[in-house]
Amino acid sequence: MSKAPNTKSFETESHFGDAVIECARSLGHCFCLGLDPHLSMIPEAFRAGDMHPGNPATVSATEKFLLEVIDRTSHRVVAYKPQSAMYEAMGSAGINLLERLVAYIHERGGLVLLDAKRGDIAATAEAYARAYLAPDSPNPVDALTVNPYMGLDTIEPYLDLSRKHGKGVYVVLRTSNPGAGAFQDLRSEGGTVYEVIAENLRPLTEDLCGAQTGWSSLGVVVGATAPAESAKIREILPKALYLLPGYGYQKGDITRITSALVPGPSKLEGGLISSSRATLFPQGEHDSPYQKWTAAFTDQLERHIKAVEDIL
Repeated sequence: MSKAPNTKSFETESHFGDAVIECARSLGHCFCLGLDPHLSMIPEAFRAGDMHPGNPATVSATEKFLLEVIDRTSHRVVAYKPQSAMYEAMGSAGINLLERLVAYIHERGGLVLLDAKRGDIAATAEAYARAYLAPDSPNPVDALTVNPYMGLDTIEPYLDLSRKHGKGVYVVLRTSNPGAGAFQDLRSEGGTVYEVIAENLRPLTEDLCGAQTGWSSLGVVVGATAPAESAKIREILPKALYLLPGYGYQKGDITRITSALVPGPSKLEGGLISSSRATLFPQGEHDSPYQKWTAAFTDQLERHIKAVEDIL
């Protein structure tokens, strides 16, 4: 593994929102790299055996690939967003892999936003919160995505650890999948479902703003394919950090993402623009030898980062 220089080191024990914004200002962009190991897409240069999720060699090959990715990107991205399900699919070995990756990213000064979208009654949510956000957790990440469908009481355990330890909590609000509007755009007397949730989050968001930047550690997940909805949410939640998935593989138009962002000291800010498959797996390079793949990956990464820089 190569050792890329670590040019950033932000403590999140104080405040996740501050850490994200300070890092984004330092790098000049808000690009977040998803670490979603689709096993069928792992490049040939790293593959081993049949890549079946239950095969120990698969976990080793996946780890080798992702460590290479982290080494080549730790000085260039604001945060990493591993998708928990991709690791759970490999059983206990996959969960152990996720723990090692989180520790490795932290050793290099990086931020980890775990995309798990947990949502359950408060007692269960408390266990989820301890599992991922408590400082003494076996796998303590910096932020976690959660689902508010069962009510605000079900996200309170996460917010409690945000208040105590500065952890980030991202509430799923208006997503980028094709069927999102069927439920999320339904209207009630208070507006659409996502607007009602946003209004309920407003005081909680304001309560968790950081002293350094004024941005909240309570954020929202808003798809990059929903710019009009994103603008409405920004009016309701002016200090919430956005997680903007859907750029890249889901064909979100990056030039329209600016509706989610606001002017900062020098550039637009207020969100993390995330790309996973489109960056991790350069098209046409699956079977390329190692050197050719690394060149293609680096080129893809820099093109995606530049695209983000160009809209800020």
